[in-house]
Amino acid sequence: MLVNTAEFIDYILLNQKYGSDFDVMYQEYVNQILLDFEESMLEYKYPEYKLLLKEYREGILLFDLTNKRVWKKAVDDTVGLQNYFNINIHNYMWGDRVNATIYNCANRNVSRIVKEYLFKKKLGIKVLEKDLLDKVNLENPLYLDIVSNKFSINDNKYVDMVDWNVGLAKDIKLDNGSIIIDIHEVIDKEPKELNETRGKVISDYQNYLEQEWILELRNKYNISINYSVLYSLIDNEK
Repeated sequence: MLVNTAEFIDYILLNQKYGSDFDVMYQEYVNQILLDFEESMLEYKYPEYKLLLKEYREGILLFDLTNKRVWKKAVDDTVGLQNYFNINIHNYMWGDRVNATIYNCANRNVSRIVKEYLFKKKLGIKVLEKDLLDKVNLENPLYLDIVSNKFSINDNKYVDMVDWNVGLAKDIKLDNGSIIIDIHEVIDKEPKELNETRGKVISDYQNYLEQEWILELRNKYNISINYSVLYSLIDNEK
């Protein structure tokens, strides 16, 4: 291994400090040159290391290429994602659902007040949910909890316990209080919006892009399998 004087001079100019010892700097430079040379020879001295390094480099290249062609593309390609969703919308359907409000009442008195509120509401009298909560929870904020949402089967155990008919369902008795469920609408099966199932669509779109990429590679390159080598790997595992 040859090292010219100019390289050593450059090293001195870059690393010297006030009061630097020349002999020490020279020895440090020699040590660095030897370490760099030894590192450059690792692939030749240790075949296993060479194979590991090759596998590591190829793994990084494959990861970067897959990220570009599949993972990142599925997230960034909003037009392609929307088109994929539109074509496969039958795979993203809501089951039967109900639009309902659940009143979790801590005791019988709260249940009575809630039923009075619902009765007035059914008569068309203007009553506000906020006023109901303020009245009931004045003493204890846990007396009444109200949840309104669209529920599918298994979304809420109390909704699953009642018949899905529009109107007030039969009360569900608890230890001290009760659950009152007001079903506003029974919703038949219908397609989801993309924003309601984006994670699942992105995952499916990534799988689609990956399969398309593999098909492209299969059409572009001839595949040849050395079966003797392949089967030898299986035999070695026994």
